[in-house]
Amino acid sequence: MHTPFLLVEVRRRRDAVLARRRARQVAGLLGFEPNEQACVAALVFELACQALTQAGRTSLRFTVERDRLLVAPAGEVPALRVEKPLPPREPAVGQEDLAFVVRELEKLAPASLFEEVQRQNQELLRALLELQACRAQLAEAAARQAGSTAA
Repeated sequence: MHTPFLLVEVRRRRDAVLARRRARQVAGLLGFEPNEQACVAALVFELACQALTQAGRTSLRFTVERDRLLVAPAGEVPALRVEKPLPPREPAVGQEDLAFVVRELEKLAPASLFEEVQRQNQELLRALLELQACRAQLAEAAARQAGSTAA
């Protein structure tokens, strides 16, 4: 396994929310689309919660390996981990890019639980609106198809 470019201490539930925020920020800096950033954040939050339940406290290791973002509890069996292919880009993410990610993370404001919950609500609302739009498009397409087969 490669050297982690970020370690996030998780000692209590509040830290799981902060790990979620860091995961979203990392995903954004690595070029993931907003919906994928939300997915990575939610998965890392769940990973942090499970790690807390199993180990009581841990550190989450963020690494990039074979063009994949990996997040796993330090010292844990690889059964608990988040693994997500990096978005396609040329050239691939290199060590200098990871150094940039770490520098940018250090510039970002300290994590606020309120802001993170607010961001999570915005992501959920955006996903629900997208789902609603897709359902409307499907209903419209089904109505058109039913109209053309009835004629």
